[in-house]
Amino acid sequence: MQELSAIAMRESDQTVVSVYHRFAYCPPHKDEWSRRHVHGLDPSILIHIGFVNETYLISDFKRWLSGFHIVKILGNDSEREATTLQLHIDNLYLPCWVDRVRQDYHMHCDQKKFRDEMIFDMAICFGERHHLYRPPSHCNTRNKATYIAKLSSRWHCSLYDVYELYLYYCQQHGSM
Repeated sequence: MQELSAIAMRESDQTVVSVYHRFAYCPPHKDEWSRRHVHGLDPSILIHIGFVNETYLISDFKRWLSGFHIVKILGNDSEREATTLQLHIDNLYLPCWVDRVRQDYHMHCDQKKFRDEMIFDMAICFGERHHLYRPPSHCNTRNKATYIAKLSSRWHCSLYDVYELYLYYCQQHGSM
């Protein structure tokens, strides 16, 4: 795990109370495909801005979580994160990519990501940190439309991904 983000909100009115976004150094030989074609995070940057390893990142995240009365934790397709963090995370699946890229919440998140804009005046991630991202040179999915839709969003950033999940949650619960 090279990057971890979360949004703490009041369940009663979906007001954001805190945003977590941190990094951990991951040696260049680990998770190379993901580094190149998903997040694009540069290890030479992570060594300066991140924790020394995933263990410290997880410990810091759990310390942050302990400051809140947690009712539930939501994630999108979060089985791997739940296992890594050793937490119960309920899935709130975002729509498929082909549908998602047409949604206002997705376009809003992409605009913020591409412009290096703050989330709730609490957190920001700069695109330059993700400069190693390169789109995959071939379609490795059976659904070419999904592949094309994903390309429009370019790199993933956990901060803007969790922001998108928050906006989707608010839309589903009538608070947008």
